[in-house]
Amino acid sequence: MSILYISKIGPGTKSFLLKEYGRTDKAFADMWDWPAEFASHPKKYFQTKKKLMNHINTQRNKLDRESSDVYGEITFYSEIVEFIMQWMIERIRDSGFGNTWKSLVVFQKVTRCMLDTGAERAYGTMFFTRGNFPNIDLYDNYFKRIFRFNYNYRSSTFYSDLVDPLFDTASDQSDTTIAIRTLRNEIKSSNFSGLYTSKEKAEAYFDNITLRVDFLFRLQKLISSRIIDRINITAKEYVQNTVIFSIIASVVICSCPLIMYFTESLTSTMQNYSRVLMKASDDLNKEKSKTDSLLYQILPKPVAERLKRKRKIDSEFFKSATIMFTSVVDFTQLSIEYSALELADLLNNLYTYIDEKIERYDVYKVETINDTYMVVSGVPVRNGDRHASEIAYLALDIVSMATGHTFMSKGIRSPVHLLLGISTANRIHISETTYRNLKKTDSFKITTRGSIVIKGKGEMNTYWLTDSSRKYYRADGTSTWQLPGQTETDSSVSIPTGQGTSQGINLPDMDMKKEIDG
Repeated sequence: MSILYISKIGPGTKSFLLKEYGRTDKAFADMWDWPAEFASHPKKYFQTKKKLMNHINTQRNKLDRESSDVYGEITFYSEIVEFIMQWMIERIRDSGFGNTWKSLVVFQKVTRCMLDTGAERAYGTMFFTRGNFPNIDLYDNYFKRIFRFNYNYRSSTFYSDLVDPLFDTASDQSDTTIAIRTLRNEIKSSNFSGLYTSKEKAEAYFDNITLRVDFLFRLQKLISSRIIDRINITAKEYVQNTVIFSIIASVVICSCPLIMYFTESLTSTMQNYSRVLMKASDDLNKEKSKTDSLLYQILPKPVAERLKRKRKIDSEFFKSATIMFTSVVDFTQLSIEYSALELADLLNNLYTYIDEKIERYDVYKVETINDTYMVVSGVPVRNGDRHASEIAYLALDIVSMATGHTFMSKGIRSPVHLLLGISTANRIHISETTYRNLKKTDSFKITTRGSIVIKGKGEMNTYWLTDSSRKYYRADGTSTWQLPGQTETDSSVSIPTGQGTSQGINLPDMDMKKEIDG
């Protein structure tokens, strides 16, 4: 209406605007409380309803037929409408109000159509009143409004049956549609150097677009009526549900003491059961741990794990392995001189120390029978040609331990000497095959013993393993401990008269050889 007033086809006074001003003021007055989120809006005139009304009244007072600009009026009111429309979109998105949200979406789109149609009316009227657009921006804005109207109207047809997708071809709209399209085409075909002033076309544009605005206004009222009806129905259902829920809540509250009693009783029972279950679980885990420990003592761990998983255990072939036997010198004589309990205490003390040693090497303890302690490397986990070196380093470590430590028990005061392999006391006796295997590593000091007769084997060349010449490292290279008495800077090792730890060596790759050492 403001644009109509400042155009040449409008009335000469503002009297007809007062009615429109009154409708706008009443619409603001009928609004509920101003949304709280507007209080922090960067533009102050949107922060409260009063500030916005003052902002609008200031623009009304500045309205002048001679100096006011059509584009300025459109921009001013478009900003306010866009602000309210954006808020409406956010509220629709967050409402989730049953099926009503679809009607709210349609209402928003039809309202935007009214806004764009009103702007188109102003632009078209201005074009024929002045004879052209002052600049290309107004020309672009004119067609943007038309395109946005078409988009919003067509998309709204998918949400509501009230929106007729064929309204342009309806009998009561056909003349209006033809007139609007004809005037649009004249504007589209114009150029900025021409003068297209026509009061008749300006009035025709205004009148025909006004008919479309009236049509959209009626459509908007139908949609709003449907929204209100649906909200009332939904609100009624909510009230009914609230009454039902209130009754149920009252019953629950009245039954609360009884419920609490049973709940407490049930909770107490569950806690007692939980404690019993936890104790049973702890006992089961302890027994399982004992069972696993016993199983691992009887069988190699990989074999035991396969048995626990109920997998089939097949026989395996090991091409090469090294075995070490350790026994106590003159054990038969000791068994005559001392009691069984004294000997058991001695052996337990001795083999506890040896058990600690073998944890450092890639070896497996096969069994302990009386004074005989059997260890193997390369079985049940294959380790290439490392088995001989692993056993050799272990043997040296055990000899070092036995040399520097006296194993005695109650009643037995004599020092204990060990046999390792086929050995005289505290020396390591190795076979020909073990000698060849260790010689490849260049890591050990070995002396020849000569040819002797071995029981069950016949005459054989045998050797003494006397020392190591390199530090011991695990296969993964992570171990940092060393042979007894060896320091970080030692390049070779000799066995001291004391107990210590061992450090490993990275061995070169070697061809596998069939080797069982005694």
